[in-house]
Amino acid sequence: MIKNIIFDFDGVILDSVPVKTEAFRELFSNYDKSLVDEFIEYHLKNSGISRYKKIEYFFKKKLEKDIIEVERYIKFYAKKYSMLTKYELANPKYLIKETMEFIENNYKKYN
Repeated sequence: MIKNIIFDFDGVILDSVPVKTEAFRELFSNYDKSLVDEFIEYHLKNSGISRYKKIEYFFKKKLEKDIIEVERYIKFYAKKYSMLTKYELANPKYLIKETMEFIENNYKKYN
C-alpha cells in the first residue's frame, strides 16, 4: 500500500523548459543568432545538465574561447541566467495541470 509520494519539482510539477530556453536566448542575445540556435538545440537535448556546464559549452565549443576566458564567463553568465529565470519560474502558468490535479484530488490520501 502506497503511503507516501515524492514529486520531483522540475519537469513534474513545473514545466521550466520554456522559461529556461528563453533565458538562454536572452543571455546570449548579443552573439551570432545561428550559434545561439545551435546552442538552444544542445540545451533542449541536454535538459538535465546544469546551467554552468551549458554556459561552459557555449563559450568553449561554440565560441572556441580558451579555458581561462571561459572560467571568467561562467559565474557572470550563470548569475545573470538565474536573475532571468527567478521570477518567471514562480509564475503559476508553468505548473503542470495534470500533476496539480492529482495533488488536489489526492492530498488527503497520501503523505
